[in-house]
Amino acid sequence: MPDDLLGIKAVFSPGVNNRKDFEDELLDAYSIASHMCDYSSHPEKFRTSLKLGQTFKKKWLDINGSEDSISLKDWVQELTPDASDDLILQMDIEGAEYRNLLQTPDEILRRFRIIVIELHNIKVCNRPDDFNQELGPLLERLDQYFLCVHAHPNNCSSDFRVIGSEMNLSNVHELTFLRRDRWEGVADVDCYAPMLPHPLDIEPNDPNKPPIFLNEHWLASGKRAPESTIKLLTDQVRFLERALKQAQSPAQDIITNLYRLSQHAASALPTLTPRPTAETLVDLAAGKPFTLSSQHTACPKKGQVAEQRPFFFHTGEGFNQSITIDLGAEATLFELHIANRTKFCQERARCLFYCLHKEPKQNLHQGFPVVIDEAFLTKVDQISVTDLRGARARYVTIFSPEKTLLHLSSVQILGVPNND
Repeated sequence: MPDDLLGIKAVFSPGVNNRKDFEDELLDAYSIASHMCDYSSHPEKFRTSLKLGQTFKKKWLDINGSEDSISLKDWVQELTPDASDDLILQMDIEGAEYRNLLQTPDEILRRFRIIVIELHNIKVCNRPDDFNQELGPLLERLDQYFLCVHAHPNNCSSDFRVIGSEMNLSNVHELTFLRRDRWEGVADVDCYAPMLPHPLDIEPNDPNKPPIFLNEHWLASGKRAPESTIKLLTDQVRFLERALKQAQSPAQDIITNLYRLSQHAASALPTLTPRPTAETLVDLAAGKPFTLSSQHTACPKKGQVAEQRPFFFHTGEGFNQSITIDLGAEATLFELHIANRTKFCQERARCLFYCLHKEPKQNLHQGFPVVIDEAFLTKVDQISVTDLRGARARYVTIFSPEKTLLHLSSVQILGVPNND
């Protein structure tokens, strides 16, 4: 919700499903009355009883004129007849939003300062004829009077790529709109850059399904803000934690470590450093000494970094298996390039993290994820590139919190030696 609630008269909430937490908070914290309707609900079944300043109609929101329904126009004019009153619309009516809003007169629609709505069947955007039936006309109409200020993909179904772009969408989307007149006199420099996901966004709607996030192609910069990355990681870790608990997996300590990693990111994200040109970056790891957490058969526990197939080091099996590389001196680091082992067992590197430290001893509860995709785990000669954001460190440790064996065919750490 935008922080623009002062002076709002009431919120209209069709589709409450016997719960009104949102309406209770608006009334208790901001003295905003609420009017609710839902033919499938009943006040006696509400989680909290109706309060002074709250009304409920056992009706559908619809335009068909039947006795068990009411239109948005009639509802608003009945309960808030003063056309100067600003309102909020909070709508989740399982696809009926299209016909209702498309038939609502402009003078009623413009009374809503804020609209919080769940849109359904978004996949029609990849079918032009279907898109032009409801979704397209509704978005065009809303765009006349409102700007979208928040987007939350509902993970009740999977996401998909919009044809002709690299952007993704979920089939069900929760959107918040703020009326355009509220932006008058506001310069672009006074606005916040979009954050996907926003750190204050709710947790995934279905805790038993993987979370969905709008990808970086929605952002002009093409990169998520650090706070967004932390939010993304936290939601993913919480999903894995639930999934493992439900499966009664013995690897609970893995999830605990992952959770600590994502939480630490909130307070230890390195300060951004201006990135130098590619020509000035050098591989600081080449030929440098490394130490392993354990050794496998005849493979040495210590050695020097060098590209070698099928791998240039091999740990034993266990949790938090790691390789620590000593760069020899503190440096400013920008990219971590790693190549998986070749031939087989690439899946052992499916969960890698790195930590940067200035002293030899590392803390494996203070790390960041290595960027890994499916190709890295299934194809030969795939290079994983992870942005180190210009952090300063002498030692780089790559590790996996899973019970696994660690082996890579190459590691490069691109950066700039420090002169001080």
